[in-house]
Amino acid sequence: MIVTVMYLLGIKPKQALGIATGIIIIVAMTITILLGIHVTMNYSNTVNVQVAVIQKVDPRGILSNGDDVMASREEEDDVSEEDGEMDVHESIVDSGDDTGGAEAEDASPDIEMEQTVQETKKTGRKGRKQVYRPPENTPDTAYLYGKCIRGRNHILMYNRVPKCGSRTLLSLTETIAPRYGYHRPAEIVVSKTKWQRRNQEPPYEDIVRRRIRNMPVASVLHGHIYFIDFSRDKKILPHKRPIYLNLIRDPFERLVSQYYFVRFGDGQFKSLKRLHRMTHPNFLNETFNECVEKDRPECIGPYVQSLLVKYFCGYSPECQQPTEVALEKAKQNLDKYVVVGVAEEYEDFLKVLEKLLPDFYEGIWEEFTSAREQRREQRMKSKKKSPVTPEVERRIRKLLELDYRFYNYTRERFHELKQNLGIT
Repeated sequence: MIVTVMYLLGIKPKQALGIATGIIIIVAMTITILLGIHVTMNYSNTVNVQVAVIQKVDPRGILSNGDDVMASREEEDDVSEEDGEMDVHESIVDSGDDTGGAEAEDASPDIEMEQTVQETKKTGRKGRKQVYRPPENTPDTAYLYGKCIRGRNHILMYNRVPKCGSRTLLSLTETIAPRYGYHRPAEIVVSKTKWQRRNQEPPYEDIVRRRIRNMPVASVLHGHIYFIDFSRDKKILPHKRPIYLNLIRDPFERLVSQYYFVRFGDGQFKSLKRLHRMTHPNFLNETFNECVEKDRPECIGPYVQSLLVKYFCGYSPECQQPTEVALEKAKQNLDKYVVVGVAEEYEDFLKVLEKLLPDFYEGIWEEFTSAREQRREQRMKSKKKSPVTPEVERRIRKLLELDYRFYNYTRERFHELKQNLGIT
């Protein structure tokens, strides 16, 4: 068509063909350039949107959308929230509860923000990356004991041992959380029923890791779970690797208190139906003396022989038996706790928390000594405790030898810490 037009204008055929060819080449080059500009602009917009999403989800590595990313009871397949002084390793087995759901791990804001894999933005310098950098006050969670940790861009983990004063600490935390602007405590309870039906052990590490990744910072997680070492876990951003704290109690006193608690509750926790799942219905009216004399596993079985050691050793097979290996590993793991106090020195434990975690717990001792908290503390004491005979007490203390060795070691370290902090 172009050649015809040129012929009618009096241009020779060969010249017309050359001019037409040049025009076609110029048009083709123009279209190619325009397409390239269009593709580049689209890519730039896509990268900017991705970067904006990352910054909105976690500016400087700190979640800003708070409650929006917290896992609810309906969303968590293997995690539910329950209150009360229950030990899931025993109680949930026969509860019949099943949270159901898929086994696959949920997506979380951290999935695209691994420490070593970041979004790449093409700029004038090819390959330039937006690199995640943890906040300056992010501690090394492999060596925490006795260190003062400032700020609230952390997640505290309280893997509470049953009947060691944990509900009092959680009550105090609930009270002061709004004062300092951090989230109220959230509980992790692992249901074993679904996994038992499959003849499998619950994947505790995966379940707890998922909950940590879905939690915002400035949070306190707690639950009757054994220690899990996340200090070098590359699936969790460094500033979200949990800061452990705990509280233990004289092993014999703890065992007797738990025995009567699951039978009669206390003035604060009155859901006896749930508590009674933790023992056989035919033995509800037995005293602790009778339980020991009849060699009931609830009082002298392998589970109770080294409960403290298990809570600090972890879920690995060597931790499940009362052995020297388990004891040594539990002692080593104390370094990964900011503090482990003893319930017999509760007020000193609160003072230590004030010094080591001031942005979470400043003023907690004063709150505890208030008349209101003192009344609540009295209501949390187990009911209907019968006196234990000297013979039974001697037998149980000998049975709990491994736990006592851990308890005494922990108490000595706690006393050294108090002295270093000037708490007398």
